[in-house]
Amino acid sequence: MNVDHSRNLKAMVRSGMAGDDPKAQSLSLFMTYHDLFFIACLAAAVLACLSIGLHFTGKGHKLAHKPHREPAH
Repeated sequence: MNVDHSRNLKAMVRSGMAGDDPKAQSLSLFMTYHDLFFIACLAAAVLACLSIGLHFTGKGHKLAHKPHREPAH
């Protein structure tokens, strides 16, 4: 994607002029979903790394079977 066009589109969206041009409006919607998809992929990668880390250290299994303390009387 052309960087200048992307900057112009962001300026149009901020000023409220993107609603007049259907092409700019659809591109704006595409960029919104593109950003959300990118954030979701980053979150999935972080969770996968944490899960793999817990698996290799053995902490996840130990945390799952940790006994509960009895309340003090």
